[in-house]
Amino acid sequence: MKSKLVRQAAAAALALAMAAGALPAFPAAEGFLSPAAVTASAADFNLAVEDGTLTLAGDMNADPQEFRTALNDLDWSTITALKAAPNAVFPEDCSGLFAGRNTLETVDFSGADFSHVQKTDAMLSGCVKLQSVKMTGLDLSALESFYYTFGTCRALKSVDLTGSVMTKVSDASSLFVNDEALEEVKGLAINSPNLKRVSQMFYNCHALKSIDLSQLHTDSAENFNSMFFGCIALTELDLSGFRTGCGKYFDSMFSYCTSLRTLDLSSFDTSSAASLSYMFKNCNSLLAVDVSSFDTSNVYDFGSMFAYCPRLKTADLSSFSFDENVDAAYLFSECTDLTEIDLSGFDSSKMTRTRGMFGGLKHLKKLTLGEHFTELTAEMNLPEPQFGWAYENAPDTVVSVPTDDYTPYTTLSNSGKNTYISRGGYGEITDVQLMLLKDGSTNVRFYAELSDLMDPQAVEDGEVWFFIYNVAGSASDHYEAQVDENGRYYVTVNVPAKCMASKIEADLFFYSQKIHHLPEGAEMPQDVWSKEFDRVYYSIRNYADTLLADPVTYAAEQDLIKAMLCYGGAVQRHFNYNIDTTAPTNYPVADQGIDYSGREFTAANSFVKPQPINGLSYAGSSVVLGATTKQRHYFKLESGSISDYSFTVKKGGTTTAAEPALFSGDDGDLYFIETAGASAMDLYSALTITAASKADASHTMQFRYSAMDYVRLGLQNGRLTGTAAKVAETLGWFAAEAQNYQN
Repeated sequence: MKSKLVRQAAAAALALAMAAGALPAFPAAEGFLSPAAVTASAADFNLAVEDGTLTLAGDMNADPQEFRTALNDLDWSTITALKAAPNAVFPEDCSGLFAGRNTLETVDFSGADFSHVQKTDAMLSGCVKLQSVKMTGLDLSALESFYYTFGTCRALKSVDLTGSVMTKVSDASSLFVNDEALEEVKGLAINSPNLKRVSQMFYNCHALKSIDLSQLHTDSAENFNSMFFGCIALTELDLSGFRTGCGKYFDSMFSYCTSLRTLDLSSFDTSSAASLSYMFKNCNSLLAVDVSSFDTSNVYDFGSMFAYCPRLKTADLSSFSFDENVDAAYLFSECTDLTEIDLSGFDSSKMTRTRGMFGGLKHLKKLTLGEHFTELTAEMNLPEPQFGWAYENAPDTVVSVPTDDYTPYTTLSNSGKNTYISRGGYGEITDVQLMLLKDGSTNVRFYAELSDLMDPQAVEDGEVWFFIYNVAGSASDHYEAQVDENGRYYVTVNVPAKCMASKIEADLFFYSQKIHHLPEGAEMPQDVWSKEFDRVYYSIRNYADTLLADPVTYAAEQDLIKAMLCYGGAVQRHFNYNIDTTAPTNYPVADQGIDYSGREFTAANSFVKPQPINGLSYAGSSVVLGATTKQRHYFKLESGSISDYSFTVKKGGTTTAAEPALFSGDDGDLYFIETAGASAMDLYSALTITAASKADASHTMQFRYSAMDYVRLGLQNGRLTGTAAKVAETLGWFAAEAQNYQN
């Protein structure tokens, strides 16, 4: 589905405000106390703790139990670093040696003697603050089990194994499981003919973007289950060196690799494979995967193999065949963009489970079945288009039979090898465009066209509507379609920043009669019916990925799109994808989450705190990043009535009156005025705010303020911290890039 950038820019959703109150001041420390060096030793080894570093020395293999006892007797609460002295001898069994040491931050075993080590199972597992490990140049020739060595080290960012070659390892499963911050693994070299298990090796390594697997020899590996499960940042994967001839289990191998676009699996040998279930499930960005070389003669489970791959376009499984009964349930479930499937090698008599096999394939245009696929049942959930399925070589002949109006799945009997084509529905959503508008809003526009097979009179009598779900966290909303100059139906919806990566569902409906613009007093027509005839899922992230993948055509847009995504991601993290339920309920949905404070910032660049006038003082400002970017300026009424004062906002040469609104906060009742929305290019432009006494025009309060004044003040004074600071920083970046893009 094509997209097109509109050369304009926006700020998007929600609210960002000043942190409440003054931060407590702490006196500067004149010095600090350091614990004295601690040592524990035996005849053959020595443990020394100094300045938070534990150094291991000597022969720890001479009496492994005494060594473990000495380790456990240490006070680990002050130990943040672990290192080995040159030639320190590690014991044969290092399983769990340092597991769960939750103060460790760095480990360096480089130069140690690992020549006796046979097991490192869970050696450093559960060290939740561990950030880096160096195990370079080690003799690991005796190592047999590498299981879970670094597992569940959730802060671990880098592991360096350069020059440490393993030739006997049989189990490397769960090696980095749940290492959510892991970004880099260097020198992973397992050149072992005994390697049997690599399952869950990188399970849930959320931050891992690439990995060199050229020295991972999998010739004997049998279990690849969930090897890369949940590697959501992995954008590429070179598996050309993988040898999988002994592989039996490939279940969930790439599940939830949501950033992978393509996979080259031409080197895979699946002749021994028993299960391929969930293999690519939820690979949200996967556009293509070539499995034409797969030998599936021994496979018994294909269940959900491609389920929830919404961007996959085609699936050629013509090489797939099987001699035993297999599970094919939910095989392509919710592959919403899938247009062509070839199952010419499938035997329907040997499929034991077929439930939901084609569920959600609303855009499927072509389906090829072989001579052994004799019956396509309603249980398989192949959608029945309004105008039915036909033979490709006889497109006017409908051969499918819908079950009923309430469960519109198709059934058909097949004889021989045939290709069936969808005659389509009443219409379809044909295009999605992102619009970054100068009025400060970020919009998505959906386009649709009606089928040529529709009765022209029915089109004249009826109405086209869009139902949109999951925008700004709200329930569904519906919009009557407008028509452009080319006769296309369309609808435009605003998308706040917090929803930039969230899925938007757009459903297309046709009503048989015009019922939403009846003349006054007219009765509702009888026998009105409606049908949903298309559905698409979209996110701004989908659109942005398309542009970022083509830096030549979209060179000018690269920085703007990156800034927009960074800003949107910061907003999402700050508000945790949810509307702040403690916010005042009288604000529009997109503005909820504001955290107002009366904290006064006195100076930053152009902004100077205004002096009070009789009965009225300035109480602070905030920025509201809703459907448009606004400023709010708060005033404290000391005496009299708010109606005694007038308020104006000047932008350029235009001055407009502003009406104050009551705000009840922790500091009592305040009043605020809200400026008009600003585009992303105008966030650096200061507006002139004036409050004046109606009784005495000489009593005037005036100041200039911009959205970037707010950002600079909050960051400069340390009142914006954590994710709020990140939102402010990325807003500035987004605004600057939008301004540059316009210029």
